[in-house]
Amino acid sequence: MPCSFHVCASPGYLKKHGMPEHPDELDKHNCLIYSRGSKSDSWFFKDEQGEVLTIKVKGTFRSDTGYLLMNTALNDGGIFIGPTYMVANAIKEGSLIPILDDYTPANTGLYAVYPYSKLVSKKVRALVDYLADTWSD
Repeated sequence: MPCSFHVCASPGYLKKHGMPEHPDELDKHNCLIYSRGSKSDSWFFKDEQGEVLTIKVKGTFRSDTGYLLMNTALNDGGIFIGPTYMVANAIKEGSLIPILDDYTPANTGLYAVYPYSKLVSKKVRALVDYLADTWSD
């Protein structure tokens, strides 16, 4: 299924450090970096013409655990990019504010991967259906 991403920060962080209006302004902010990717220090956006912007970011905290990054952002620790399924409730509650919406990062996909079989077990089918229902935008 498609997976969109949101650049987010807490109201407290934004009050103290200001709201970036363009991805180029992220160099003035503490970015919380997901370290598992091969280009973890680069965040990708699209400008008004649809061109890809590659922004080099820096920050005082990096992790390979998205929920740890989100928790740090919730505690005024910086700006991070999180998938919709992770940040939707915090955005709805107002504890995270989406920023740079005009430059939305590129979408990706989420996939359930399991061994091929002519007959998929009921448990696997139920899990895949649950994930699709729960995490869909």
